[in-house]
This record gives sequence, C-alpha cells and structure tokens, in this order.
Amino acid sequence: MALHPLVRLGEGPDLGLRRRDGGRHLAAQLAVHLHGDGHRLGHGERRVEGRPRLLGQEPAARGRARELLDFVGLGDKALEMAKNLAYGDQRRLEIARALATEPRLLLLDEPTAGMNPRETDTLTELIGLLRRELGLAVLLIEHHMEVVMGISDRITVLDYGTRIAEGTPAEIRRDAKVIEAYLGKGYEQELITT
Repeated sequence: MALHPLVRLGEGPDLGLRRRDGGRHLAAQLAVHLHGDGHRLGHGERRVEGRPRLLGQEPAARGRARELLDFVGLGDKALEMAKNLAYGDQRRLEIARALATEPRLLLLDEPTAGMNPRETDTLTELIGLLRRELGLAVLLIEHHMEVVMGISDRITVLDYGTRIAEGTPAEIRRDAKVIEAYLGKGYEQELITT
C-alpha cells in the first residue's frame, strides 16, 4: 500500500464513519483502513468481505489499529462501532484513520466545529500531542480563536478571503485588524487592562 504524504480530513463527522460495513468495530474498521480499499488484488492478497486483505498481515494491522486508537484516546472504545461514538470521539477516530497513512502533513478543517468545551479541549490536546510526539506538521483551518492561539506557532488570518495578518500568536492577539474582524472590541479592552 502506498503511503500518502498528505491527508485532508472532511468537515463532517461521517467521513467513512457511518459506512454500512457489516458492523465492524473500531479496531477492525481501522485495520481494514490500514490494508487499503483498492479493488485490484496483488500477489499474496485475497478478497474477504468484499475487500482485499494481505495474507498474514491482518494481526499486525489490528495491532497497529489498537495503537492508533490508544494514541488518540479511544483505546477503551476499540470494540464499539464508529456510528455509536460521540461527536468528539468521531473526530478523534478520523484523525486515527489519517494517521494510519503515516502523513507528514495533516490538514484539519475546522476540527472543533460543533464540539462542546470538553471535546474541544480534548481535541486541542490531541493536536498538540501530534505535533510534539509525532513531529507532525499540522495545517489548521479554525474559527475557534482560543484553539488557534493555543496550538499554533504561526498564524495567517483571512477575512472574507483576504489576508489581513500573519505572525506569531502574540502578534496576532495585538493586531488591530484581527481584533476588529474576529476577536471583537471587548478583547481589545481586555488586552489593555491586563
């Protein structure tokens, strides 16, 4: 299976998570993802349940799937079906699936959209872990400014498609155009008083 250097996650929670796949649990589903979804069979492969499987490699793929689930904090849910996960857990599963391809760059498009504060904090911690532990470059598109400021080294701010600022989180926090467009005048007052 060719590894993809770039993986982009979808905006919705059902990027392959709500497939009617015969009820596979997370570890099995992720193991199938590790095998790939190709239609052509190569040497040493056979078709099982409508998908190619590499002979003798399923135990290793299941082990790797369990490792990835543990890494994203879903190890205790490895036997659950993806469709039964809470929204925040579905997003973490999407990240585990992306990690299965061993990317160098991970694009995250509004990963915290629709999450409650606890789910947002958990995902923000996971993104930081991806950067620290795996050395993974992350390109984050996000409107939740606390998330952006908390995990970014460098930020580019767009307002209706036009770049209005670029810099470190500290520089962006003090940029008048950013404050006006995203943070609001109350944020500016808070900066002045602290």
